[in-house]
Amino acid sequence: MRSTMLRNIKFRKVAVVVFLTVLIWVWTDLALNETYSVSGAKIVLMESSPEIWISFDGERFTDINNIELQGPASKITNIKRKVENHSFSLLFPLDAEVEIADANRPLNVQDFLQKSAQLQDSGLVVETCLPSQIRVSVARLTERPLAVECHEESGAPLSVGSTVEPATVNVLVPDNWPPGDKARVVLTPSEIDQAKKIPIRKKAYILLADGQTRESSTAVQIRIPPEEERLKRFTDITATIGICLSENLVGRYDVELVNRTSGLMDLIAIRATNEARAKYEGQDKPRMTLYIYDRDEAYGQDVQGREVQYNFPEDLVRKGEIFLDQTPATARFRLIPIPSAENP
Repeated sequence: MRSTMLRNIKFRKVAVVVFLTVLIWVWTDLALNETYSVSGAKIVLMESSPEIWISFDGERFTDINNIELQGPASKITNIKRKVENHSFSLLFPLDAEVEIADANRPLNVQDFLQKSAQLQDSGLVVETCLPSQIRVSVARLTERPLAVECHEESGAPLSVGSTVEPATVNVLVPDNWPPGDKARVVLTPSEIDQAKKIPIRKKAYILLADGQTRESSTAVQIRIPPEEERLKRFTDITATIGICLSENLVGRYDVELVNRTSGLMDLIAIRATNEARAKYEGQDKPRMTLYIYDRDEAYGQDVQGREVQYNFPEDLVRKGEIFLDQTPATARFRLIPIPSAENP
């Protein structure tokens, strides 16, 4: 019995020593608070209801720099390791509809970070951060009728003619939405080909400053007429020509067009819309241009040949609304030296 009592006393002593040792370790860890600075963090806005547009001055993200964390050394070491291993997310999602009850009240960034999922149970304290406050813009959107415009995937207006029904749709927009800005429908190349066969339906949308979109409440029907319906062939375009000389040749040579009356100045055949033809005929530029280069001087007065350039309006060419429907004309010309005052 005596030996049993001695064993119990020894066990209690060991237990007390272990307890005191652990207590000293914990106390030492708590006493040795460290700080750790985290940079590169961002607050990102979560999706809001369609009727509200929430942003940081037109952006969905805002940078938070120099987040000073303080806590026990072991917990600082743990968070430091996670940051270095990229297992600690530096994106802090903000549900502004919950956090920002009053649109005029700025967000206290320090409190927000402390309550975040990343730091709430970390045992660390957010001592400071920059900026300390952020103003979140909260705008209520109102429905407004907007004209619809078709675009290619590149963002450029559709380069072929299209009809949209209905021509206007209702879209939620900010109060300061520019009156002339349109809702857009973006078509892929395959959708463009399909719309030339049968009409397709898509919803139009607007693009807000931070990249968020708001779609129309109803879809529109888009039809693109086939090429033969859209463009007509015109063969009665009168030819006019301009001659463009290199600066080195101006005043030294005249250009004689050898075939002016035998093919060069014949009527021009094009395929175009009525509007494109009218613009081509009404422009200040001549309808054709012959370019003369410095190298042409080497041929002396021999007859040379070169295709003329047709001055179709670039925007109409890009949209596929006008093109040449004949073999390009070739100008046959020669350079005639202009006598100088010293050597007539």
